[in-house]
Amino acid sequence: MIGIDTNVLVRFLAQDDPVQSKLVTRLLKEAEAKSLRVRVNLLVLVETCWVLKTAYDHPAEMILDIVERILDTKPFQVECDSLVREALERAKQHRHELPDVLIAVINRSCSTTLTFDKKASKLSGFSLLS
Repeated sequence: MIGIDTNVLVRFLAQDDPVQSKLVTRLLKEAEAKSLRVRVNLLVLVETCWVLKTAYDHPAEMILDIVERILDTKPFQVECDSLVREALERAKQHRHELPDVLIAVINRSCSTTLTFDKKASKLSGFSLLS
């Protein structure tokens, strides 16, 4: 198994740099041909969501679709796959951004997760700090 950084995953998804996009596409094809898994850890996944939103102006629904495709595509192996899938379904159902829902799912053993984010505060498990 190999791990990839956010910039590698974003180059693959965006295909916006002719040299780097080609390198990562080749890497992923070779990994799949060799049955080698490519790990996407939670930090990379969350950073990727943020980059797609802020730098590429992707709407939340599109980002959720992209994450779902990453989960379902070989050779990717997403850290805490079942946790991410649960958060993804909740994000789709409640129209929230995946990173916020993922925080709520990860912190479910806490009595609450405090936030200044008014939208996130509407999620089960979050409370507005005021």
